[in-house]
Amino acid sequence: LGHTASRFPGLTIGTSLLVVAILSAGWFKFDLEKEPARLWVSPSSPAAQEKAYFDSHFGPFYRAEKIFLVNDTQPSGPGPVLSYETLKWWAEVEKSIAQLESKTYAKFLHDVCFKPMNDACVVQSVTGYWFAKGGVINPKTWKDDLRQCAKSPVDCRPEFGQPIEPSMVFGGYEDDVTEAQAITATWVVRNAEEASFAQLAAIDWENALRDRLLEAQKEAQDRGLRLSFNTEISLEEELNKSTNTDAKIVVVSYIVMFIYACMALGTPFKHIFRNPALLLVESKVTLGLLGIIIVLMSITASIGFFSWVGLKATLIIVEVIPFIVLAVGVDNIFLIVHELERVNLSCPDQVVEERVARALGRMGPSILFSALTETVAFALGAAVGMPAVRNFAAYAAGAVLVNAILQMTMFVSFLSLNQMRVEDHRCELWPWWQIKKARIHLNGSNGYVGGGRVSEIEEESILQVFIKNTYAPS
Repeated sequence: LGHTASRFPGLTIGTSLLVVAILSAGWFKFDLEKEPARLWVSPSSPAAQEKAYFDSHFGPFYRAEKIFLVNDTQPSGPGPVLSYETLKWWAEVEKSIAQLESKTYAKFLHDVCFKPMNDACVVQSVTGYWFAKGGVINPKTWKDDLRQCAKSPVDCRPEFGQPIEPSMVFGGYEDDVTEAQAITATWVVRNAEEASFAQLAAIDWENALRDRLLEAQKEAQDRGLRLSFNTEISLEEELNKSTNTDAKIVVVSYIVMFIYACMALGTPFKHIFRNPALLLVESKVTLGLLGIIIVLMSITASIGFFSWVGLKATLIIVEVIPFIVLAVGVDNIFLIVHELERVNLSCPDQVVEERVARALGRMGPSILFSALTETVAFALGAAVGMPAVRNFAAYAAGAVLVNAILQMTMFVSFLSLNQMRVEDHRCELWPWWQIKKARIHLNGSNGYVGGGRVSEIEEESILQVFIKNTYAPS
């Protein structure tokens, strides 16, 4: 395999790119599963089947939008949250929410809310106690009114007609609700089948609600209060926000690994000062970059293939697999490159194809066995019923397998071409430029003088020198 890949590099590289491109075409069917219930619960489980039966006969459960207003920002500690000014301000916030218009579908709360008995929306809030009085809160009697309504909620029913129990809107009190340290309000929105117009309209209005509540947070902060909220789409938004943040970490990790690969594979430290021109010939930046590209290609091919077969990806896959494949895959390129350097010293008179084949023949079995073991281990995880684990295991198994195959074919072809370039003393980043000065000290470091190697001195890279002399001196 190594001899074929090094003898026909163009065919090997072209075939590898073609296969990866075909597999990656499945990205057109890529679908990301974001629903937590479908991530962690198997569709065949009794709970999932019962929920599906309920949704098909009675419709999906309602969407709840909740806020929590507390008074815990004072140095003295938590205190009563209610006052006339706070009640008046919160009543204005609720009025503005009722008048919110969504951006895309131009829907109001009245259009998307749940209306059980009449034309009124279900809004469970402390302000509902004053509905019978026209929503007017008396600054002198509001405490007595609130105590009376909390004692007998049926006499202070809100617009939608259902009495509001004090435990549903107050928190952090013992006997007197006016001393409550927290209040909560809930808007109940109708739900519908996934991707239906009704659901999209509800989500659109929730986005408008989120923007308004973010403004209310600042208003509450100015009053010495803390407002928190949770909408039905909050969990999905937080997951997406986390993924976007983690993407930066993935990019940084790949850059660090690229730098490490260039250092570990690069020019022996002792030759840099002897002849700086060697740095242009033996830097191996291309091989380090290629190792990272192969990792990305394997991830792309795996995701594309399983998207073809209809296996949905998850946020876990998007965030974790790049690290796994990077960790278990990049180390193989060090084994192959360093083994080729040892073969160059022991068999200097053989042609490049034979030396590359000999190097892969020594390292290939270990790489293949390791890759098969990792692939089988991940594949066994695909038998788990939990969708998140099953899909992750399948995607990881495919990525690890493709990565190993590309390393023993495509990478070997590039390694062969790189070795030919080095022995012809050509610049790595501009191979059309032959560096004459590099010929002087290339003997013993991947160069030929008179058709044979005249020095077999062991070479040490910058990283090897650091580990030998500083990190773990003998």
